[in-house]
Amino acid sequence: MLAETPPPPTTFAVLTRPFQPIAQAIEDQRKKHGNETLSWYAFALILIYCYTIGCQGLNRLATELESADPKLELPAAPAATLSDAFRRLPPALMRQAFQRLVVSIAGREIPELQALGPLWCIDGSYFPALRRMAWAYVRDQVYGVKLHLCFSLNHMRPVDCLITVGTGSERQALRQLLQAGITFIADRGYFCFDLLAEIAATPAFFVLRIYGNAVYTVLEQLPPALPPTVGAILGVVQDMKVRFPNDRQQGVYRLVIFTLGDHHFLIVTNRWDLSTYQIVLLYAYRWQIELIFRFLKHSLPGLQWLTTAPQGIESQFYALLITALLHLQLKQDCLLAAARETPAGATPPPDRPAGSTTVEVLQQQQAELSSSPARARDRVTAQAGAASFMVAVGHKLRRYWKVGIHWLITLRAHLARPFTVEVRQALNAHA
Repeated sequence: MLAETPPPPTTFAVLTRPFQPIAQAIEDQRKKHGNETLSWYAFALILIYCYTIGCQGLNRLATELESADPKLELPAAPAATLSDAFRRLPPALMRQAFQRLVVSIAGREIPELQALGPLWCIDGSYFPALRRMAWAYVRDQVYGVKLHLCFSLNHMRPVDCLITVGTGSERQALRQLLQAGITFIADRGYFCFDLLAEIAATPAFFVLRIYGNAVYTVLEQLPPALPPTVGAILGVVQDMKVRFPNDRQQGVYRLVIFTLGDHHFLIVTNRWDLSTYQIVLLYAYRWQIELIFRFLKHSLPGLQWLTTAPQGIESQFYALLITALLHLQLKQDCLLAAARETPAGATPPPDRPAGSTTVEVLQQQQAELSSSPARARDRVTAQAGAASFMVAVGHKLRRYWKVGIHWLITLRAHLARPFTVEVRQALNAHA
């Protein structure tokens, strides 16, 4: 008698598959309380479910669990039990799960950045808090929490974070998140001579925008290394070796100056091995961390508080980042599975030309711009050039590294359904 073929797992089970062995190992090792009614393992899966379906509020989550499809295998936990779990279960467990998940999933790398070493953008984003969260007091009856996030450019995903009150120092957060061998890419708020010296002594690297009124002494002019098309868009580009008179350490740094549209950029770095274009490109990619903050706040319900306890807020943020990682991994897995099934010689996806680079996209857009009438071309050159550069930088990321709202809606509609080829195709249709 032939054995029955087991039914395919649900889409939710496939989504959480990379997380389940990590969470189970943590559950097996943690110290249990004798009267527990909700395990940490189940609690973690509930939070992933919560953020995936876009649930807003603890009471709503409890209601969703009561009516959830039994195939999801999620326990029906009342709001009081969930609230107790946020207070009872240490956030270190969720942080540990997040760190292990980052290491365990491979993910796709950005081809242009593979050879440049590990690249992390760092920035902080403010999340308004509730008045009853007295520990998050900022000023004048204003309450808030700040998420300090490290975002890997190599894989376009979060890799580390720190949670503070809304007044938390971004420079101090970077000091706590420093790791040797990483190139940290940040905006002007992180500029501090002592911090530059600390990063270099770690040893680590930085690509950091500084204020336009910074005073510096030029020690040596370096020949800018730029593709011709990019040089035309950025205008006059300077690359030099400098020292800052106000720097007590009197360190010698590299300064790259360029103009993009109406904005003037001064980028200081200790990466002497990169070309001028690579320095400009790395800072341009920094915008991706702003997009992940927007995704966490609006595509996922990151602005909705499920708890008011400080340790619970920390668990909530790590669960939010875990969910974002799982979404990205599932999207890439679906696309790669479809690519393996595509016959040789088939037409590539329409989102970008096959094998195109940022420079090639820029060249195409610049050619289109140059074909317009001279008067219109003169009027819009700066704005169009800046827009072309930013569009080209983000052009290749949409298909494999961006999780859009339509993809999320499709995922939510299929969570309890068996994960079949049809489900994968439905997801890929909105990739």
